[in-house]
Amino acid sequence: MNLNKFLSDLTRRVLLKHMIQELVQKNIIQYQYKIHPESFIGILGLHGKFERGISEIVTHLAQQLQCNYFLFQTPIHFPSSWIHPEAVPELKQFLDSVQFIISIHGTSRTDLFVGGQHQTTITMSINALRSVKWNKKIEVFSAIRNQDIVGHLAGLNEENLVNYPLRKGIQLELPMFMRINRGEQIKLYCIMNKLYPELVKIIKGDSDG
Repeated sequence: MNLNKFLSDLTRRVLLKHMIQELVQKNIIQYQYKIHPESFIGILGLHGKFERGISEIVTHLAQQLQCNYFLFQTPIHFPSSWIHPEAVPELKQFLDSVQFIISIHGTSRTDLFVGGQHQTTITMSINALRSVKWNKKIEVFSAIRNQDIVGHLAGLNEENLVNYPLRKGIQLELPMFMRINRGEQIKLYCIMNKLYPELVKIIKGDSDG
């Protein structure tokens, strides 16, 4: 192990943790969350408010699916890997309560990208999302297979909270049209309602195995 690199990374993580804590204390960043004791899947939104529609989608999905959620409301954007798991106690509580995360983000691109480290659920999610007839032509792609173009959307960084739980998770990068159009939101809610039980089976199967 390179000791200098280890100490440098550790120092950076500590500084980022304190930065987020200070922004929360100053009420620049706000958050809300809910824990369902029997749920082991969580919905995560890191850029509510800054990315239009994310707050509404995260809270609606969590209520619809009756699963845990955590949502940051922030007027500024920061890389997902900057959020330390212990930035606020409730975030750590949320992360420790789940085995798998569905992280919801917004992208400025016109297509939808799916990333993360759980390949089985990524493939399943892509197929499900491609089955929807969106009002505007939206292509659904794997961010993993298109890293040369959208590597920052791949969700592979170990410091990204989507990869914190035991079974990791998936990262959905939603285009603006899908986030702000009520009709497209409803389609997203419907397909996630169908997809969720299959995700539960897979994650539960991983746990049982």
